[in-house]
Amino acid sequence: MDDTVRLSIVSDEGEAEVVCGLLRAEGIRCFHRVTDLSAPMRGASLIEWREILVLASELPRARELLDSIEPIVEVCTRCGHAIGEEGGWYREESGELNPYCGVCAGRLFGS
Repeated sequence: MDDTVRLSIVSDEGEAEVVCGLLRAEGIRCFHRVTDLSAPMRGASLIEWREILVLASELPRARELLDSIEPIVEVCTRCGHAIGEEGGWYREESGELNPYCGVCAGRLFGS
C-alpha cells in the first residue's frame, strides 16, 4: 500500500481544487484537506490553508507538473540557504507563511 505525502500547501479550497484538477487531468490521484496550519487561526481568519496530498509513488511526477506551472521557493527567506529536507513553510506572527531552512526555523519557531 502506497503512503500519501504532502505535495503543497495552498491558501484555500478553491486553489486546492484547481491544483487537484490539474493533477487529476494528468492521471495523478490526489486529495486535499484542511492543514494543521489553520488550527490556531480558526475563527480569527478567513484563510483556511489546505494541504494537497498525493501517493508517494506519484510525488516526483506531481512535483514536476506543479513546478512547470508554479515557481517553487527553494531558499530560506531569512538567510538565503537552501530549504532542504529539514526546512519548510512556517507562519509568521503576521499570519503570513514563509519558507525557512531547518536552522532558521529552529531558531525562530523552536522546530
